[in-house]
Amino acid sequence: MQTTLTANEPYSTKPLTKSERVVEDDSAPMGKGCNNTIDRVLASTKGFPAPISFDQQIDLSCAGVLLAIPALLSNRLLSYTKMFTNGENKYYSEQSIFLVLALLYLLRIKNINQSLMISSGELGKALGLDRIPEVKTLRKRISTFSEGAALDQWSESLAKDWMYNDPEVGSYYIDGHVILYHGHKTEMPKRYVTRYKLCLSGSTDYWVNNKIGEPFFVVNETINTGMIDVINQRILPQLEKDTPNQPTEEQLKADPKLHKMMIICDRECYSIEFFAGLWEKRVAICTYRKNVKTKWPEEEFVDYELVDEYGNMENVKMSEQVVTLNKKNDQNENISIQCREVRKRNKSGHQTAIITTNWKLSVVEIGQFMFSRWCQENYFKYMAENFGLNAIASYAKVEIPDTKTIVNPAYRDLTSRKKAVSSKLTRAENKLGRYSLKIGEANEEDKNYKKYLKHQSEALQDIELYKKRRRS
Repeated sequence: MQTTLTANEPYSTKPLTKSERVVEDDSAPMGKGCNNTIDRVLASTKGFPAPISFDQQIDLSCAGVLLAIPALLSNRLLSYTKMFTNGENKYYSEQSIFLVLALLYLLRIKNINQSLMISSGELGKALGLDRIPEVKTLRKRISTFSEGAALDQWSESLAKDWMYNDPEVGSYYIDGHVILYHGHKTEMPKRYVTRYKLCLSGSTDYWVNNKIGEPFFVVNETINTGMIDVINQRILPQLEKDTPNQPTEEQLKADPKLHKMMIICDRECYSIEFFAGLWEKRVAICTYRKNVKTKWPEEEFVDYELVDEYGNMENVKMSEQVVTLNKKNDQNENISIQCREVRKRNKSGHQTAIITTNWKLSVVEIGQFMFSRWCQENYFKYMAENFGLNAIASYAKVEIPDTKTIVNPAYRDLTSRKKAVSSKLTRAENKLGRYSLKIGEANEEDKNYKKYLKHQSEALQDIELYKKRRRS
């Protein structure tokens, strides 16, 4: 989509100053700043949108924001605006509305009501219009854009373009961000909000970003069934459809270690069943390992130079092992998957454990991808502070399908308690085996013999107790 920029001919013999523009805008015949009478009449009667036209101005406020337009256009801001054309008579074209909204956000206007703080005539003239739309008009146009399938098609088209031009295409960072709801028009489900450490009403946006935090697309979930379900049901199908340069079926068959793409996320996605399901589709996972109880020997760690995406270099100690993760599912079937466990050891001796099914990247590259996850967190923080990421964009209410399936909270609580008891039982059985070996190796005259017997007896009692709890 191309926007034609023209200039009024002839230019005013005397460019207007800011004071003169204020007087002219206040005396406009069709309302404040509505100086383009002819084009407004044509728009209402013939449906012709206003042309972009510039005059000479002096001390024009907000004009510096025009320097951002090349960056906006290179990110395809106006490439798919035709999707929102509905044939109605409008003074402001779809391109004009998109530019106005983009420049308002660059001016740190976090919601549409705050646009009243900026002179509508000044920003309008910077865009080649007589004034920008009023708040009511902007809200109406946004509501119109949000109706039907055009919005989803627009988002999907932009995501495809951004993926195609991304140098690290095929590696996706996924994380959730809660949008709070403080109103009273509807009852919103509650969920835990990490930044406040409270359960509050709202919905969850799941963002898909690249290695430096730039977003590809976002999906919203009002009823949150968990990140794993959202990835399986909504995110992964779109990634499989839109990711460019995926290996062919012949290449995947020829190389059993080859993957189509890689997902990087935090511990919320740690699930052996999830890992196995992803690898069946040849999708690799990279996340932090949960419940790390043991430390690897210091001599196993090797010095590496870790270079981040900004060129900063850091000397780190890292090590790698191949591990097999096992678990029984709800049908009591054993699930097993082979993974790479990569650990980073810091100066204090703490070891950060990473688990991945990506067999192609080096140890250092695995560390780079995992530790770059903080770029996504920084994106959330920056966008919330500067662009109102936490604000609700619309007051429109959308019906939730009645067939939405969620986990019963009572079942979740029972499952959690059962897992906790099973974990304690496993530790008690390990303790019993450990002290039984020590008793077999020691003799009765050993000073620690009685202590070993005591620990063995405690382990037997714990095993009996935890088995009863698990059955109940």
